[in-house]
Amino acid sequence: MSGSHTANKVIVVDDQPNAAPALQRTIPGYPIQGAWSRPITAYADANSDGVLTASEVTVAADWAYIGPVLPTNDMQASSTFHFFNRRVGVTTLFDYRAGNYHQFGGGSDRCNGGSAREANDPATPLDLQAACIARTNASLGSSLWGYIKPADFIKLREASITAEIPRSLWGLSRLPTGTIALTGRNLSTLWTKYPGLDPEAGGQFNDNWIVPPLRSFLARINFTF
Repeated sequence: MSGSHTANKVIVVDDQPNAAPALQRTIPGYPIQGAWSRPITAYADANSDGVLTASEVTVAADWAYIGPVLPTNDMQASSTFHFFNRRVGVTTLFDYRAGNYHQFGGGSDRCNGGSAREANDPATPLDLQAACIARTNASLGSSLWGYIKPADFIKLREASITAEIPRSLWGLSRLPTGTIALTGRNLSTLWTKYPGLDPEAGGQFNDNWIVPPLRSFLARINFTF
């Protein structure tokens, strides 16, 4: 098992101003590539009809820091088990990453296009309705605050099974020994806080229109002479 915790803080950025309001910013006093947006400060269903409107959502005028884009906590746990007098081995690798934020771009776009649940279903929780209203109303700054989400996850990153090929299978003891192995990678997300398809889709920040890490399988035969 291995793990790490990473923290950083920007000291100087060559005295250059921010080019324009951006969701990722590198600002002195904050981590590299911090996530920023105008925060949703309040929402309330004033008429108790279960449906929020723009007048029932408040968004701050100033942008605020949400959190780092790069993971701050990382841990891997690997284990190997042997069976049948060590003729068969099973190896697993679990991957944990946390402490960073990711833009749920797919959800944001569905909201903006009017097809998201929070844009249509009155039974949607009010916090999700507020996120969509802030996203789609220019009077609220078209804030993406509600669509920048924690990207913590635990994944079964890899698993493999290796079996010895007995010499008796060849019928001749002079032939080489061998093994056959099957390996799978990116097998399953066991737990995540992220509401989108995959917390790693889109690399560091935005999952919109991006294929997540692909699941792959590899079969291999090895001979020892």
